[in-house]
Amino acid sequence: APAASKPILEAVQKAFSFVPNLQGNMAESPELLAGYSQLWDLFGKSTLTPHEQQVVYLTSNFENNCHYCMAGHTTLAKMIEMAPEVIAALRAGSVIPDARLEALHVFTTAVVRDRG
Repeated sequence: APAASKPILEAVQKAFSFVPNLQGNMAESPELLAGYSQLWDLFGKSTLTPHEQQVVYLTSNFENNCHYCMAGHTTLAKMIEMAPEVIAALRAGSVIPDARLEALHVFTTAVVRDRG
């Protein structure tokens, strides 16, 4: 990877204990990697909890049929100790057994399907 990508990759490694393949591939373009990292950081600063953020990510992954992203965010959900039954429901696109998270799941599904 170009030298400009190295500090970002080091920060990713520190945050997750590994560098996901997606970021590894993006590292070929330091600008792309920086933009992706900045968007990730901005979403992380939202008012959504880490569990709620993973509901948004996993719902979007399911709706977009992105198996790669689903695997990655399942790992991240497990890292934050999301309930296994919630992860399973998100992976299956079914009802989440938590009313608050289910409301976010339904809203996110509608946004993705209707493109906003």
